[in-house]
Amino acid sequence: MADSSWLEIFRGYSNEELLAKLAELKQCVSAFSSQNAGTKGFTTDLNALKEQLSSATRVASERGLITVTRPKETRVFVTDFSQNG
Repeated sequence: MADSSWLEIFRGYSNEELLAKLAELKQCVSAFSSQNAGTKGFTTDLNALKEQLSSATRVASERGLITVTRPKETRVFVTDFSQNG
């Protein structure tokens, strides 16, 4: 979900900065929330990354820099003939 504070921040970016940040965020998002390298440990807040990515994507979409496709909804209509007698 896009965060209003991140939306405000990303709206201040130039188009080039925004696209670069989007690419960076996409590389950072992974299934791993922590990683150990020798004696050092690193933890990533995946929710914070998702909020930033969602906000940056929304701003880029508002500017027409990217196209966001959403799954199509399936609609079912049922006709009721019970009143026709």
